[in-house]
Amino acid sequence: MQWIKKLDGEIYEIRSKVGSNIQRCLYFQKVGNQYIITHGFTKKEQKTPKKEIQHAKNLRDKYLRGVSLKINLTAKI
Repeated sequence: MQWIKKLDGEIYEIRSKVGSNIQRCLYFQKVGNQYIITHGFTKKEQKTPKKEIQHAKNLRDKYLRGVSLKINLTAKI
């Protein structure tokens, strides 16, 4: 399984699979070897949903404009 995939422009996907659960995190490169993870989700389809890619792009744009991002540190376990 390939772990990293470039999705669209500056958005990348990192993959994780445990059993039949497939999780994805979308991220972009900040500078050098620094990266910003925008969000994660459980993948239910073969292809990454366009709404997830668009959400990552929107968060990247807000970050680049200097808009404060709300960080959700709660996780569903």
